[in-house]
Amino acid sequence: MRTIAKLENVSKTYKLADDQQLEVLSQINLDVQEGEFIALLGQSGCGKSTILRIMSGLIKPTSGTAYQYDEKLQGINETISIVFQSFALYPWLTVYENVRIGLIKRQLSSSQEEQEITEAIRLIGLGGHENAYPKELSGGMRQRVGFARALVAKPEILAMDEPFSALDVLTAQNLRAEVIDLWKNKEGTFKSAFMVTHNISEAVSMASKIMILSSHPGRIVHVIENKMPYPRNEKSPAFLALVDEIHGLITTLNLPDTPKEHPISKAIFENAESKAFENIPYVQISRILGFLEVLKDDNGRTKIFELAAKMKEEFGSVISIAKAVEILNFIETPGQDVVLTELGRKFIEAESTNQKLIFRKQLVLMKLFRLIIDKLTTLKTLAEDDLKVEINNRFPYENADKMVDTIVDWGRYGEIFEFNADLKVFTQFEDSV
Repeated sequence: MRTIAKLENVSKTYKLADDQQLEVLSQINLDVQEGEFIALLGQSGCGKSTILRIMSGLIKPTSGTAYQYDEKLQGINETISIVFQSFALYPWLTVYENVRIGLIKRQLSSSQEEQEITEAIRLIGLGGHENAYPKELSGGMRQRVGFARALVAKPEILAMDEPFSALDVLTAQNLRAEVIDLWKNKEGTFKSAFMVTHNISEAVSMASKIMILSSHPGRIVHVIENKMPYPRNEKSPAFLALVDEIHGLITTLNLPDTPKEHPISKAIFENAESKAFENIPYVQISRILGFLEVLKDDNGRTKIFELAAKMKEEFGSVISIAKAVEILNFIETPGQDVVLTELGRKFIEAESTNQKLIFRKQLVLMKLFRLIIDKLTTLKTLAEDDLKVEINNRFPYENADKMVDTIVDWGRYGEIFEFNADLKVFTQFEDSV
């Protein structure tokens, strides 16, 4: 099969405030061949959309090379059309006029344009709505306009960035089936599809190949060939088994039973004291409390993916919350299970004042919070910028701004320091340890 698009050793680093370097992608290698439907699966913030944009030529990699066929990509990859999560329609244009935008590069005559637009509108089920404006359409119909606009460009790759996540369950299910039909029957003219998603069932339902991306920085860590025939029965044993397998892979990747050590971190941090600093997930207190309440109501033990369903949260978000709660020793995560510890039960069943005391004691045990407390004891104040320097030194691949936001949220709740958001300065809490 011919390779339509390829990324070779692609990495992407962003320069943040204070000259902080944030690597979001590292050594990405993938190709999209004719006839493939690839789903790129990973939790929010792992760099999935960045990969799609680099492949499409919307942004450039920091290192590595993007290819269109066998040629290095120069500018926009015109073999790719993108369907975005947010619909991205012009509100002052009709359905017909919004779809027509997809023809800008094709330079057709007026009669050819009309024929192509009418056909795209027919294929995607928008007949009769040509003269409607986006505000007159439901979310599902607006997303159909986005698909029609992408299809009218006659792409070889239909790229989709979380295209169904803003839709209700039934609308998303119907539209997914229609996209598969267009791809399989070649009515949509696109030869291949590349979809970014955080939805495991969606990936298993649609893709012929599933790639799982790790986080901080994003790396492709698993590639799964999905050979189930279409249309796929989401209740079949084979479908459910693959969903469970992927749940297990993502859970193990993000909540390993044995803590993993990043090879680059090992080279940077030579002493045991530095290695022991905890990497704090970007999770707010309210979400920790909600997570523990749901777990308590489930008798203190459940599967992580079942917990995500009960919380009505995406699986990746629940993984991040579980990481945070495990750092606090409120849960254990053997295999795919989440188990409330004795301390965790004591915490979630306590009244508000005692919850804060328990939380405070756990923070004091964490080296990063201990460092802040020690500096405040000595210096009385700590500038936010100085804390970011400490974070950058210990966690070069993390977003220091987001980590500081989490530290402030946790520290205020545990009442171990005060933080002046105007002056961006930490000070001692009156009764802090």
